[in-house]
Amino acid sequence: MRLTWLSLNASYSHSSLALPLAHNACQDLTDWGWDVVAATIGEDPAEIAVRLHDSAPDLVCATLYLFTLERSLDILQRLKITRPECLIAVGGPECLGNEATLLLAHYPFIDFAQRGEAEAGLPPLLNAIAAERAGQPSADLLAAVPGLVWRQGTQVIDNGGAAFFENWAATPPCQSPFFDTTKPFVQLETSRGCPFQCTYCTSGNTPLRLKPLGAVATELRLLHAADIRDIRLLDRTFNIDPKRTVDLLRLFKDDFPDIHFHLEIHPCLLPPVVRAELQAARPGQLHLEAGIQTLNNNSRARIGRQQNPEHDLAGLAFLGTCNNLETHVDLLAGCPGQSWDDIVSDVYRVISANPAEVQLEILKVLPGTPLRQDAPSLGLRYHPCPPYDVLQTDTLSPQDLLRVRFLSRLLDLYHNHPDLRPVFRQASRDQEHFLLNFLDFLLARGLITLGAAPGLRRRFELFWEFAAPLPTVAAELACAWMICAFPPGLGPAASAVLDRDIPEEAQLCFGHDDERQSERQGVKLWRLDLHDRQAWFAYNRAIAPNRAIAAWQRPTDH
Repeated sequence: MRLTWLSLNASYSHSSLALPLAHNACQDLTDWGWDVVAATIGEDPAEIAVRLHDSAPDLVCATLYLFTLERSLDILQRLKITRPECLIAVGGPECLGNEATLLLAHYPFIDFAQRGEAEAGLPPLLNAIAAERAGQPSADLLAAVPGLVWRQGTQVIDNGGAAFFENWAATPPCQSPFFDTTKPFVQLETSRGCPFQCTYCTSGNTPLRLKPLGAVATELRLLHAADIRDIRLLDRTFNIDPKRTVDLLRLFKDDFPDIHFHLEIHPCLLPPVVRAELQAARPGQLHLEAGIQTLNNNSRARIGRQQNPEHDLAGLAFLGTCNNLETHVDLLAGCPGQSWDDIVSDVYRVISANPAEVQLEILKVLPGTPLRQDAPSLGLRYHPCPPYDVLQTDTLSPQDLLRVRFLSRLLDLYHNHPDLRPVFRQASRDQEHFLLNFLDFLLARGLITLGAAPGLRRRFELFWEFAAPLPTVAAELACAWMICAFPPGLGPAASAVLDRDIPEEAQLCFGHDDERQSERQGVKLWRLDLHDRQAWFAYNRAIAPNRAIAAWQRPTDH
């Protein structure tokens, strides 16, 4: 019999970890041969459905999650029409809670929906299907599969519970032939579950299981041997145990110095021993994601985040001092009791902690979460279809939440771009209500939309039009313009002039000091006379066509 896995991903960069995990758990089932049809949600569903059809499957399995649900259902329905004898089984986050039963009730082409972990639920399901195809009774076998929702004639039967796999850490998924090593990054599970009680999260208050350090090291060695150099850890509680955190960070630093790691970190849980290890990390090896969500105490309590927000902010401020790593901060808008002023305040306070990136998202009311059950009593009105975003609350109007989207876009275009981030931070310090003023400035010109982003030079020019009256901001913007090698003598750098030599007392900012002499072959020097300093920039198009190769500055007295 043939099982074909529909591996539908949100983008080319992603690949299904569920597939190799499930395949490893089913290796002893000799009745089944496996195949995969991999695609992205941007591809034609008709073409994907034909590819599934051509694989001649007896069973198609698919993981349903937020960004793939609607496209996956479209493809699976097409397949069922052309191959009505093919069985269809789904699992994943969209099957949590009562959603598994609703899926079978609403979509008659789905035969099975599985709650919980596929490694525990799929093997007995395959055995039951094989028994049925061999002419043996299968109802009792299906009734014994934990977390399974299935059809018996016209009746939908819910076995209840969720599948739970005890030996999840025993076999590395990269040992499956279906583990995809061709993507820009791979995922590595180092834990499952989470002890915290965030009501918006599908992992909230689920049993925490930690992968042993030896198993993590073994898996990393296998990934390294496969030339993997970018890994995203699936570990919602990476720093919950200080000793384990330190052991993992040292493993990354000492044994795998050429691998880049992305990991989630709780800013409230940074004791001195963890802080010391983070400060000792190899420059550029770690990219941290810190979920602040909201700093409003009332809103935090109503979504189950019990930690002190000031402790979170203090931890984030420490991470902002670590120049050897980058921190990405998540903020949520649309939490119960949260106002527009709360959201703006959160953004200002987070920016002051100097993270590399700030992502402001609308709260999603996900299936299977306590938040969905509590949404009516919390005053949350949300879209019933993916991405399930909040549309209105008792304290935020639809217009407020649209404005949040524009503010999020502003952060992406300006704060989160490394060349504009220092200028953005300077402006937020120098001008009261900068965020709102700049947002209004861009909205008035129709330049903040949810469509295609303006080019970087255009972003500079708009910032210059807004910030010209702010001397410190204008100076930073002019220097950033020159570093990006936009035309000297224009825009923020209109005062730039060619120069021949750089004074000895000018301090090197970046690059090599031996570029001081303009007579070096291919080097051009430009000078900016700013209100508080002079700055020089060296260019060599043969080395860096779109970047200054060195910069110097010296203060001036006025």
